[in-house]
Amino acid sequence: MSGDRLGALRAAKLRAIAGAHLGLTVDVDQGEGLADGAALASADRVAVLIGRPSRRSLGPALSWAAKRFDGADNAQALARVDLVLDPTVPVDEHPVDHDPGLAGSSPAADDRFGLDGGDARTIGAQLARIGGLFRPDVRVWVVEGTDVVEVTAAPAPDVPAAPGVEADELVELLRDVGLEPCAEPGMILGEVAGLEVARITVTDGVPSLAIGVGRFDQELSAVAQSDLSRRDALERAADLVRLARTMGNTAHANATHPMARLARERWLRTSLIADPGVIGAAELAALPGLWVRRGLRASAPAAAVGNDVDGRALIVVCSTGVDTDLVPAALELAAQTDASARLVLALPPNDIVPSTRRVAALALTEPEIVAVVPPWEPVAGHR
Repeated sequence: MSGDRLGALRAAKLRAIAGAHLGLTVDVDQGEGLADGAALASADRVAVLIGRPSRRSLGPALSWAAKRFDGADNAQALARVDLVLDPTVPVDEHPVDHDPGLAGSSPAADDRFGLDGGDARTIGAQLARIGGLFRPDVRVWVVEGTDVVEVTAAPAPDVPAAPGVEADELVELLRDVGLEPCAEPGMILGEVAGLEVARITVTDGVPSLAIGVGRFDQELSAVAQSDLSRRDALERAADLVRLARTMGNTAHANATHPMARLARERWLRTSLIADPGVIGAAELAALPGLWVRRGLRASAPAAAVGNDVDGRALIVVCSTGVDTDLVPAALELAAQTDASARLVLALPPNDIVPSTRRVAALALTEPEIVAVVPPWEPVAGHR
């Protein structure tokens, strides 16, 4: 069945649900098919059908709603957004780069965030919680057979702590070879300009160190570089990355170099930690996120915490490209870290798009959006 036909069927299902269960009056031709569902607007409300529910689902729904109500008074005009989760509807195939959530077991496992990907109620309860950070009334519903059941917000899942004192010796080794230790849920990464070249994890109280650019390279390096000491292997991996990600190097002048295109949001964070005054900060340090990337080519927001020049607590969330769930992810992180902190979204100028600004304007506490010249821009004299 064609994508257009599937979209029309999803729109028809949403119209039926909206009229029978959500109290909306809709016309027979209302509704727009989306890749994962459908959406429609009626008066001051929007309803969105989601066929592939995840903790990333709120951002795209709010983006559609905000665009539909785009105008001078739109943030006030949009009163309510209903998310209808129905994993049984047919959806289009497309990749998902990252899932905000709880880091858990295997990095390749769909349930690694402690949420059952097949349990729409569990996911819906998290969406309802995150939706409470926005001005419109966000309600979440789950289709169960012929019933449409509203789900209430649930507390945020616990986030696994990064390795502690048991990993101190390995962390010191990372520093000795010039790597930047960055804590993440359940692990510590050793980075060069935001790119992972080592990973520390702890199993049954025993710390281990994997060396290489990303998880798959680490698995290969464990065999190919078995004759090297850990220090030598770390230095070799770090030197390779520095060629592509260090200001002034010839390779750095080519922004299309493969290693210059990976994990750019983390590279942007590294540059702001080194020069916090660019965004009016006095100091910044890396902040673990609530998400884990699926791989080196995937992206996920990179956060930092500190104080601005006026002494106020500051949280900075860096992103590159267009992440439709950036605003909800940043608000969720800020709410769990320090709800009173000033929240700044830092992006390269060309990556600040109207949809991000529109969704930010719907937040109860609107985050600031700041354009930052990225560190991978060619250096004068090295073009």
